[in-house]
Amino acid sequence: MGRSAQPAPLTLRRGLLISGLFALAAFAFPGLVDLVALVFGQPWHVGGSVTSRPALLDAGWHAAIGLLMVLPARDPRLYLFGPVLTTEIDVDHLYGAYLPTEVGRPAHDLFFLLLLVVLLGTVAGRAGAMLGAAGWLGHVSVDGGGFPFLAPLARATWSLALPLEVALAALAVLLFFFAVRPSSDLASRRNTVTVGLVIVALAVLLAAGGPALVQTVGV
Repeated sequence: MGRSAQPAPLTLRRGLLISGLFALAAFAFPGLVDLVALVFGQPWHVGGSVTSRPALLDAGWHAAIGLLMVLPARDPRLYLFGPVLTTEIDVDHLYGAYLPTEVGRPAHDLFFLLLLVVLLGTVAGRAGAMLGAAGWLGHVSVDGGGFPFLAPLARATWSLALPLEVALAALAVLLFFFAVRPSSDLASRRNTVTVGLVIVALAVLLAAGGPALVQTVGV
């Protein structure tokens, strides 16, 4: 079998396009959730406010995790855009703090993930879809707490068990890798070891309760 095709390079322009569309989608999606909720006859409400200090701590946690997740790909552009992509869905902190929303944290739901993959896949191709999915998975896998994964069709929130968090974090690492490198590169011993070490490090951080430390200050 021949060598896998090399993905399109992650140029600065492509990275800005992908991350910009991600942020716009995360900002617009809560409004779409509100619209669907109204169609189903659910009233609007305003959620609790988010203070600046815990929000900054939370963003720092996600950015650091994003950088760790992209290290195996060894792509300098991804060192910038990985942390951005794993932090961006927190744009929905604006909803509930300043804007009306029916369901807390709407961008942390599976319908947003689907929308993101379709949007970025259409505009930026397969690599764009993979980077968007990696950013979402990389964020949610280490976020802690419970989220309305089926909002607004279901108002219940679900928490992720540790093994599932680790599995989603590992998937994010692989998606980041394959978005910028051919799949055959994973056969390299160096790449396999690096990916494995990063996944182990993420598992240790999750088991140590990293998200819980941020949650204790209010996010």
